[in-house]
Amino acid sequence: AKLIDEAIEFAKKMAVENPTNKGRKISEMPCPAAEAGLFDKMRKAMAAKRRDQPAPQRIIDCVEAACTKPFAEGLQVEQKLFFELLTSKEARALQHVFFSERGAAKIPGLKAKPANIKKVALIGAGLMAGGIAMNFAERGMQVVMLDREQQFLDKGMAVIKANYDRSVKRGSKSQAKVDKALSMFSLTTSYEDLRDVDLVIEAVFEDMVLKKEIFQKLDAVCKPGCILATNTSFLSIDEMAEVTKRPEDVIGMHFFSPANVMPLLENVRGAKSSERTIATAMAVGSRIGKWPVLVGNCHGFVANRMMANYGVEARNMLIEGNWTFEQIDAVATKMGMPLGPFAMGDLTGLAIGVEARKRNGTFDPETVVQDWLVEQGRLGMKTNAGYYDYTKDRKRVPNKDVMARVEQTRKKLGVTPRDMTEQEVFERLFYPVFNEGFKILEGGFAVRPADIDVVLVHGYNFPRVSGGPMHLADTIGLPAVLKSLQGYSEKNPGSAYFKPSQLLVDCVKADQPLAEFWAKKQQPASSKL
Repeated sequence: AKLIDEAIEFAKKMAVENPTNKGRKISEMPCPAAEAGLFDKMRKAMAAKRRDQPAPQRIIDCVEAACTKPFAEGLQVEQKLFFELLTSKEARALQHVFFSERGAAKIPGLKAKPANIKKVALIGAGLMAGGIAMNFAERGMQVVMLDREQQFLDKGMAVIKANYDRSVKRGSKSQAKVDKALSMFSLTTSYEDLRDVDLVIEAVFEDMVLKKEIFQKLDAVCKPGCILATNTSFLSIDEMAEVTKRPEDVIGMHFFSPANVMPLLENVRGAKSSERTIATAMAVGSRIGKWPVLVGNCHGFVANRMMANYGVEARNMLIEGNWTFEQIDAVATKMGMPLGPFAMGDLTGLAIGVEARKRNGTFDPETVVQDWLVEQGRLGMKTNAGYYDYTKDRKRVPNKDVMARVEQTRKKLGVTPRDMTEQEVFERLFYPVFNEGFKILEGGFAVRPADIDVVLVHGYNFPRVSGGPMHLADTIGLPAVLKSLQGYSEKNPGSAYFKPSQLLVDCVKADQPLAEFWAKKQQPASSKL
């Protein structure tokens, strides 16, 4: 009461002494001087952190104007810059991604209600299975983890607990929340313990024979209506479904690593996946905080299929042109990718697929630089050496011996490196990505172009500010993309990824961007191969 009385007296006093409140409005107060060089320092920091994005730079301009100009002039600067950004291509791209994320869950013609998922089983206890399991446990669902031996289960749980310990130390999770999540886990080596689960996700390594064996066992013990899902990243969903008596309950649920962090979930529709199964997978994805996207059943689905030739063409240019691998990576990061193709290869591991190529006789350390790296034990970041060397704090350092090997390989292949422009490097990295997106739509493996944008933004960190690959292709202009692809296809007839998609040709003939052209012929995702 005393405080209120004093406040009233103060207000009465000021009403007499300063009735216009002069000097007390924030707009009339002098702004404290900023430290010397502050704004230049912030511009430099944002240029590195948010490459080629105009909004962070304009925000700094606004704050600088507020500190150095009269209030009215500062407002004029803010208004001018705001409206410039409001109509920019970056604003349109960000708006496109925002609405695309929310639109991906809407499947044309899907009316079935999802099953109520209370208990989930994970087959496997490796890094991927553990990451997937964490998503469900944190949402209060019971999780059963199954593996062949108890030691594998114990190791998997130790990794999960270590992840949670780091989260508690960072302050991103409370100990109480972690304890509750861990209480959701149970471990088993027996398929008999899966009789009452509502959803099973198989997450073992990519071996079709093994996966078929697992699906046969699941088919024998799981209750009717249990959803049988696989986390495969490229194998056929239909081939697994065929070994069960319930192919309508089988679907792909492709998480991205690390699965407890990455926000994308590709739900892969099989030829016989029922509407209930599809609806359940989509609902589960939203429930565990992912952006679920329905895709068709083809090799690599959408994300991995789209980006497969990104690395292939980077390696081709490394031999063909007079560019180093770090220079090629720099073109990708300038465009907004968090990592270039060579740094990304080091991160994911250079030995992926090597055993299969050794079996089929295509592993060739003499003329393939990446195979030589693997032979030398330079497997990527996990060995602190790949295309780059890596310090203890994971900083990349170019290695002269690797570039020397590139030069030796050029000589063995009889290649004289030629000059390439930055534009050519950009086009050869990204135009095949665009083109593959058109082919995916053409084949019926995605519902709409916007879904592909969501998949690449959240599965491969394609720059959000670009709107995703299909939106970016429209922004660049489809006639220009088509013309470049035709030129590269003529020069490289053996590279099928340069051959323009018929859908791209049709869009250019119709003089329409893809988004507009596709809206007139939208169709459900197919499961055909």
